[in-house]
Amino acid sequence: MAGVVVPRTSLRKRFELSRTRDTKAQMRECVAYLENPEILVAEFCDSFLTAEAFDNRTEDFCAYGQPDIPKRRWVDQIAQRLIELEHLRVADPDCSFRYIAREIVPLWNSVASPDDGADRRITGGGLDYVGAIEVEGEDMRPVLGVVMPQEDESPYLSFLRLITCLAEVATGCQMERANRFLFKNELPHRPTFDLHMLVVDHDPDAQPHPLVQLTRDLAHQFNARLREEWQFPSLLRSIVHAGMRDSDDFDGSLEPLWTV
Repeated sequence: MAGVVVPRTSLRKRFELSRTRDTKAQMRECVAYLENPEILVAEFCDSFLTAEAFDNRTEDFCAYGQPDIPKRRWVDQIAQRLIELEHLRVADPDCSFRYIAREIVPLWNSVASPDDGADRRITGGGLDYVGAIEVEGEDMRPVLGVVMPQEDESPYLSFLRLITCLAEVATGCQMERANRFLFKNELPHRPTFDLHMLVVDHDPDAQPHPLVQLTRDLAHQFNARLREEWQFPSLLRSIVHAGMRDSDDFDGSLEPLWTV
C-alpha cells in the first residue's frame, strides 16, 4: 500500500474554496455556473479522470469508528435514525432505499501519499451515508447522501460536495472497491446513482434563501448536461433535496423539497 497517491480533484478544490466563502459569494459562484453550466460539467469530467489514477481496490473505505474520522455528534444522531429503519423512502419520486454505510471518504487510504505534499489522509467533505435502491427486475442503484449542516442556508455546498464525491467514487477501480466492501458484489458493472441532500427539521413556512432555487436550477442543468457526455449517459438518475424530521416517531419518510 505504500506510495498510493491521493489526488485532489478540481471539484474537491472548488468545494474546499467555496465553503470558506459567505453566502453572497456562493450565490455569485452559483450564478456564474448557471450562465456557463458546461464549465461545471467539464470540472466533473476532469475530476473523474483525476480520480481514475487512484487505485485502492484492496482496502475498505474509511469507516465510522476509525480514529482519524472527525466525529460530528449531530450528523451521527441523524445517521442513527437512518440505521434504525429497514426502509427509507422519498414520496416523490416513490423510491425506497436501505441504509448501507456512513462516514465514507471516497479517496481514503490508510497510508496516504498526498499529491500536493499536504497531509490529506482525511480530506473532509465525504459522504454522510450510502444507501441502495432495490426494485424488482431492475439493477441495484446506489444512493450517495449528505446531511446539510444546520447553519447552511442553502443546499449549494451540499450539492458541490455530492458531485465531488460522485466523481471520486464512480471510477472503475472505486466501483470495484465499493462493490466489494459496501454492496456485497450486488452492483452492476456500471451503476446509475441517486444523490440525496438531506435537510433536518425543515420549516415549510420559512422564506427560502434565493440560493435554494439557484441550486435547484444548477442541479437540473448539471444532470441534463451530464447525460450528454459520452462517458456518463446513465451515471446519474436523480438529485433529491429532501427534508427529515429528527424526532422519536420518525418512520423513514423523507419529504421531497425538489427533485431533478
